Amino acid sequence: QRQMCIRDRAGGVERVTTTYESGQVDMELTTTEDVTTYQRVRIPSDARDRRTVGMLLRTLPLEAGYAAHLNRYLPVADLLDRVTLSVKGSEEVTVPAGTFDTWRIELDTRAAQEEVWIATEPPYPLIKYTDSLNGGLFELESFTP
Repeated sequence: QRQMCIRDRAGGVERVTTTYESGQVDMELTTTEDVTTYQRVRIPSDARDRRTVGMLLRTLPLEAGYAAHLNRYLPVADLLDRVTLSVKGSEEVTVPAGTFDTWRIELDTRAAQEEVWIATEPPYPLIKYTDSLNGGLFELESFTP
């Protein structure tokens, strides 16, 4: 699994490229001054990138009462946490893209709690997400099935 994150900052562009393989993550970090460093970190082989967990939830057999555990990793910050995910029930949610029937999912790391709303109908888009790490609220802006 290879991912790239690009941040456009006032002083330039930062890039983080991560490659997950066999219980490790290789990171290529490029600063706004175009200086690149490399880092390798050992992580559990089942860990998923924190930024992609919302998309992973779309593939699970969600229903009221569903629960699971997963390991989640945030590169650069070197943050590995064990997450308990629980479907708390169905909920109608209105965001800029419209009103959707969703599964409300709680992600609990003991240190923080987050909530994710995934549509109950295919293709199961991620509708809304509250990020406890940075206090962010993400809502679906537009959707064309």
